[in-house]
Amino acid sequence: MRSIFIYTFLFLFSLTAIAQKAERKHIREGNNLFEEEKFTEAEIEYRKALEVDRQSPEGIFNLGNSLFKQEKPKEAIEQYQQITGTGKDSVRLSSAWHNTGNAYMQAQDFGKAIEAYKQALIHNYKDDQTRYNLAVAQAMLKKQQQQQ
Repeated sequence: MRSIFIYTFLFLFSLTAIAQKAERKHIREGNNLFEEEKFTEAEIEYRKALEVDRQSPEGIFNLGNSLFKQEKPKEAIEQYQQITGTGKDSVRLSSAWHNTGNAYMQAQDFGKAIEAYKQALIHNYKDDQTRYNLAVAQAMLKKQQQQQ
């Protein structure tokens, strides 16, 4: 009886390891395609990784990045918000909020970009790039309001 339990445990453990390996393979391939600026193909690989593990923070984040590069800010924001809503890692949260701000900038929603950059700075107050982007977003919002 005890050996059945051990074999069952080992079998389930090996299935998990195989799934993680498949997820990593798709993420690595997506990363290679992303570096080659093949963003549509990278998106496909990241989606394949998420079919294996829907909660993969790296898969979600990288999918958001590939969508952003394809100028699909709304879809990118959806991916980043999955991380900002559930994440606990300050570095990843800061990056997700920063990229959310970038996507809102791309969509010319400067008010939401400002809020996203502020959230990024809460998680990493030393990030000069986010601080710069926040200043740009504030200037763009002011300019937009003056033109109305």
